[in-house]
Amino acid sequence: MTLLAPWALWFLLTGGAVVALYLLKIRRQRQSVPSLDFWLALAGPLKPRSLFQRLKRWLSMALWLLIVVSLVLAIGNPVLSLGTVKPQSIAIIIDNSASMQSVDDPKRAETRLRRAIASVGEMVDRRPVDDEWLLIDSGYTPRVAQSWTRDRRSIRDAADAIRPHLGSTDLNAAVRLARQLLEGKSPQAIVIMTDGAAGEAARLAESDASITVWPIGEADDNLGITLLRVRPHRQQAQHFAFLRVANASKSEVQSQVVLELDGATIAVEPFTVAAEWQWEKAIPISASQGGVLRAWIDRPDVLPLDNEAFAILEPLRPARVVLVSDDREAYFFEQALLAMDVLVDSAESQTLTLADYESSSAAAKDPADLTIFNNCAPKNTPESGAIVFVNRWPEDLPIRINGTLSKPALSLVRRDHPLMEYITLGAASVTEAHDVTLTDRATVLADAGGASPLVFVIQQPGRTALCVGFDVLQSDLPVRNAFPILLRNAVVHLVAEQDAWVRDQYRVGEAIESIRPLPASVGSVTVIRGKPGVSPEQTLPVRDGLFRYDDTGHAGPVRLRFGEEAAYCAVNLTDEAETRIAPPQGLPAPEERLGLSQRLFSAVPWLALAVFAAGLIGLEWLTYHYRWTE
Repeated sequence: MTLLAPWALWFLLTGGAVVALYLLKIRRQRQSVPSLDFWLALAGPLKPRSLFQRLKRWLSMALWLLIVVSLVLAIGNPVLSLGTVKPQSIAIIIDNSASMQSVDDPKRAETRLRRAIASVGEMVDRRPVDDEWLLIDSGYTPRVAQSWTRDRRSIRDAADAIRPHLGSTDLNAAVRLARQLLEGKSPQAIVIMTDGAAGEAARLAESDASITVWPIGEADDNLGITLLRVRPHRQQAQHFAFLRVANASKSEVQSQVVLELDGATIAVEPFTVAAEWQWEKAIPISASQGGVLRAWIDRPDVLPLDNEAFAILEPLRPARVVLVSDDREAYFFEQALLAMDVLVDSAESQTLTLADYESSSAAAKDPADLTIFNNCAPKNTPESGAIVFVNRWPEDLPIRINGTLSKPALSLVRRDHPLMEYITLGAASVTEAHDVTLTDRATVLADAGGASPLVFVIQQPGRTALCVGFDVLQSDLPVRNAFPILLRNAVVHLVAEQDAWVRDQYRVGEAIESIRPLPASVGSVTVIRGKPGVSPEQTLPVRDGLFRYDDTGHAGPVRLRFGEEAAYCAVNLTDEAETRIAPPQGLPAPEERLGLSQRLFSAVPWLALAVFAAGLIGLEWLTYHYRWTE
């Protein structure tokens, strides 16, 4: 037996006080006599009771000494090991992810995380030996909540200070951190307190015998939104929202998803999803002005966090296109762009000659969304933006011209590329084309029958160039749909890529960073969570064209503004591993693997000793009143 609070043994000194009180205790009995004189003559010569006579009440004193010992041992918090459990270095990992906010019993209103924290206290109290402890909370990034210590109270206090992470977690990373901190210690153990992380905890325990899973939770009935992505469809001037709902329960569920745009309901989608399956749907949204989209499941369950998700619909504005061409060769391109009235802003677009383009400073200060160079090229490629080069390109692009090809046969190479959507090049006739070699990375979309690249994309930091290696007017493409569709795809896809300063979706806890450098003139970024003008704004510095926003601990829409530009994204949980909340099954009992002291009469030893002491007090009171003891 080991006392977790050995200082309690000092209270055994109270046993001496009990003995002293019994030695000093003289109890007189009332008697009736016929004559006081006769009684005084009889009692006068008697001496006080001897020490032996005073100890005649040994039974009562023994009971009180036993009561004192029981209470002192109870205060000392004993644990029983019988020599079978050896001290270890134990790293405890607490899963504090979103699923651990599930409330299995609505009456108790206790989250799984609080139950895990209570389990930490139970484990350290029931270990019968002096162990070394380490505490890690997994979170978005694993963190040491309490470094190595033998103080059980420190571990309990550190566990109680852990706060929930409202996103997903990586138990693998937490285990890797624990192994690093356990290096050089022996024997060692890792204890993961989790609701399973969709089977990840069980897989970790199977791969490493030193890992023990302490399962938390019972319920598995839960619905959650595991995906919400929005894509603009510029050709139709609307957005499409792709939604996925996962059913983690073992029975079929019927419910509905409500879609709100800027707080107003725009759609209600009923659905039926089979047990442990998913429901998916693409939903068109006509909102060219953009806005904040919120999707939420109209069904209460044990985990509300995964019942909603956000996305921002980017405003759809027509692209400003600048065509650089000789006036005599511009007509075909101008007519193709005029046919894209939904996609191209004809009032802001213009046609320039190469001399006018190079002499104009407007192009550098206010670059167009898309610039098309037809049979001409500037000396240097524009530093940023989307560009189309037809039959000519600047020398700074990684292209080497080897000669010419006579009547090459056009063939598609990448039918799956967005720029090649709806395009057919079969039987297209080209009079002459450049025979080129690409000296750096590029994506070839069409070539000359498997030989020289004829249509290819070169992506460089801050700019994307679509190159066509022949004169379109010296082919039959003007009377075909292929080239106008290629121009349309360039407006749709290259302009959209140009606007992407950040990703559209981020996980809870993940930092938002720019995916390409901001313009050199931008010195700060304004971040807005929620509605503009209502929610507080935060200003972030920009260093070397980059910024970082870390306040992503909860889900919601995010707007970023810098100069005249704007970017939109959303922070969401949307993680199927967090929606599937069923705890792991079939794992060894952690109490046995960890050698925790057994409960005595359904109670830990200190409680049993306290109950035993209370029983002895009752027994002593009973024997005293029946005159079995004095």
